[in-house]
Amino acid sequence: MALFYAQQKRCAPNIERSVSPIRPQCLATCHHVGEGEKANAIRNAVEKVLNIDNVRTGGLGGSATTKEFTAATERRLA
Repeated sequence: MALFYAQQKRCAPNIERSVSPIRPQCLATCHHVGEGEKANAIRNAVEKVLNIDNVRTGGLGGSATTKEFTAATERRLA
Protein backbone atom coordinates (compact mmCIF):
# COMPACT_ATOMS: atom_id res chain seq x y z
CA MET A 1 0.00 0.00 0.00
CA ALA A 2 2.88 2.36 0.61
CA LEU A 3 3.68 2.30 -3.11
CA PHE A 4 0.20 3.52 -3.99
CA TYR A 5 0.03 6.10 -1.23
CA ALA A 6 3.43 7.51 -2.16
CA GLN A 7 2.49 7.71 -5.82
CA GLN A 8 -0.68 9.61 -5.01
CA LYS A 9 1.25 12.12 -2.92
CA ARG A 10 3.90 12.57 -5.62
CA CYS A 11 1.30 13.15 -8.34
CA ALA A 12 -0.45 15.93 -6.45
CA PRO A 13 0.83 16.95 -3.03
CA ASN A 14 -2.42 18.59 -1.89
CA ILE A 15 -4.82 15.73 -2.53
CA GLU A 16 -5.36 14.55 1.03
CA ARG A 17 -9.14 14.86 0.75
CA SER A 18 -9.81 14.81 -2.98
CA VAL A 19 -8.04 11.87 -4.63
CA SER A 20 -9.80 8.79 -5.85
CA PRO A 21 -8.19 5.86 -4.07
CA ILE A 22 -6.08 3.52 -6.18
CA ARG A 23 -5.07 4.61 -9.64
CA PRO A 24 -5.76 1.99 -12.33
CA GLN A 25 -2.25 2.29 -13.77
CA CYS A 26 -0.81 1.09 -10.43
CA LEU A 27 -2.81 -2.12 -10.68
CA ALA A 28 -1.91 -2.51 -14.34
CA THR A 29 1.75 -2.18 -13.38
CA CYS A 30 1.33 -4.97 -10.83
CA HIS A 31 -0.07 -7.22 -13.56
CA HIS A 32 2.74 -6.22 -15.92
CA VAL A 33 5.45 -7.26 -13.46
CA GLY A 34 3.82 -10.59 -12.67
CA GLU A 35 1.96 -9.58 -9.51
CA GLY A 36 -1.55 -10.09 -10.85
CA GLU A 37 -2.78 -11.91 -7.75
CA LYS A 38 -1.71 -9.01 -5.58
CA ALA A 39 -3.36 -6.51 -7.92
CA ASN A 40 -6.60 -8.51 -7.76
CA ALA A 41 -6.42 -8.64 -3.96
CA ILE A 42 -5.95 -4.86 -3.82
CA ARG A 43 -8.81 -4.27 -6.27
CA ASN A 44 -11.11 -6.52 -4.23
CA ALA A 45 -10.11 -4.81 -0.97
CA VAL A 46 -10.78 -1.38 -2.47
CA GLU A 47 -14.20 -2.49 -3.72
CA LYS A 48 -15.10 -3.72 -0.22
CA VAL A 49 -13.84 -0.52 1.42
CA LEU A 50 -15.96 1.56 -0.96
CA ASN A 51 -19.09 -0.58 -1.14
CA ILE A 52 -19.27 -2.35 2.22
CA ASP A 53 -17.32 -0.13 4.61
CA ASN A 54 -18.45 3.04 2.79
CA VAL A 55 -15.08 4.76 3.33
CA ARG A 56 -14.59 7.39 0.65
CA THR A 57 -12.23 10.28 0.09
CA GLY A 58 -13.50 13.75 -0.76
CA GLY A 59 -13.10 13.12 -4.48
CA LEU A 60 -15.65 10.31 -4.18
CA GLY A 61 -18.13 12.27 -2.11
CA GLY A 62 -16.88 11.15 1.29
CA SER A 63 -15.00 12.75 4.12
CA ALA A 64 -12.17 10.26 4.74
CA THR A 65 -8.60 11.37 4.34
CA THR A 66 -6.22 9.45 2.11
CA LYS A 67 -4.58 8.01 5.25
CA GLU A 68 -7.96 6.79 6.53
CA PHE A 69 -8.78 5.21 3.19
CA THR A 70 -5.37 3.55 3.06
CA ALA A 71 -5.79 2.21 6.61
CA ALA A 72 -9.23 0.78 5.75
CA THR A 73 -7.79 -0.90 2.65
CA GLU A 74 -4.89 -2.33 4.64
CA ARG A 75 -7.36 -3.82 7.15
CA ARG A 76 -9.19 -5.52 4.29
CA LEU A 77 -5.92 -6.94 2.97
CA ALA A 78 -4.88 -8.35 6.36
